[in-house]
Amino acid sequence: MTRIPLDTKSTCGTPDGAHAPDAALGEIFTDEPEVILACLENTGAGSPPSASAVYRTALRAVHEHPTRADLLYCTARAAAEARELETAVQLLDRAIKVNPTYRDALVLAARIAHDRGQAASARVYADRALDAGADYPDVHTLSGRIWENAGDSYRARAAYRRALELNPNLPDTRAAMNALEESRQQP
Repeated sequence: MTRIPLDTKSTCGTPDGAHAPDAALGEIFTDEPEVILACLENTGAGSPPSASAVYRTALRAVHEHPTRADLLYCTARAAAEARELETAVQLLDRAIKVNPTYRDALVLAARIAHDRGQAASARVYADRALDAGADYPDVHTLSGRIWENAGDSYRARAAYRRALELNPNLPDTRAAMNALEESRQQP
């Protein structure tokens, strides 16, 4: 397995700093799917490939290895960054089918469903992520938003409270919690 150093000038570069051809990059993605995420994080630096190019290359790797949950998830992230949300959802569903407790895939599926206004799906994915051990502030905040949008202020407050227990420095979560508390105290 060849490690490809990533720097701020070469998002998905080869050791000499030049961009790897699609086939070579596809092999790197297959060997180390987390490189897809590194490529996405640096799509604004220098002259890297766009999120769409990263997504297309990752998608080719998925076609060759359709049962790798990590590769499916990373490609779904690339698809989401490229605003190919329908493909991202399909890839996430496949990743979750391969590994039903894949926390990151469940969380991303919940976020996408929430952003698309699919409250029931968002709730199911978020609950499954939490059940799988995704005890992270951002997941609890997302869960709080989902419950708040569903009109369940009790569960929303509980989710926000847990997020703030894990990280008290979340101003948006604190503001949402305070707004729920204020509305509860109003007659």
